[in-house]
Amino acid sequence: MEKLITMVDYCQEVSKEFMAPKKPFDKNEWFGKILNYSDFLEQPLNLGMFVPCKLVDGVWVVLEEPVKTDRPVMNDFRIKALKEYQEAKDRVLFEGFKVERTFVSDGTYFDHVDIDYLVLFKKYNNSNWFNCSEITYLESLTMLDLTLTPTAQKQLS
Repeated sequence: MEKLITMVDYCQEVSKEFMAPKKPFDKNEWFGKILNYSDFLEQPLNLGMFVPCKLVDGVWVVLEEPVKTDRPVMNDFRIKALKEYQEAKDRVLFEGFKVERTFVSDGTYFDHVDIDYLVLFKKYNNSNWFNCSEITYLESLTMLDLTLTPTAQKQLS
């Protein structure tokens, strides 16, 4: 499965897989897959599902990809930063999101996640299809045709 889909669609997909004539039906395996997907959809949303981040004092902090260098010597700080970034990147569940940095005239900046899907959030919110405050769990995003990363696909296999 490469896309985030509704629970109903997932149940139908798994049922078809288990009803294939060449595969013996194992109700425990079937039920286990469905429960696993249900648990996946019930995860509360966080920024780290979309871009590499770490949680610092209850706040998600976006991590910048460390600059690559050809220098053979790497200090401990650089090694730690590379490892931290790669681990955060490996936890990302959805493809297609990136961080944009906006600089302010006083020299400070703020990061925001460039999410094309926000257009859909706004569109549906304006048509009263759903309220943005209702988007709290992964299940809230199933209508957005999100592509799962290999990490997310592995969680579901």
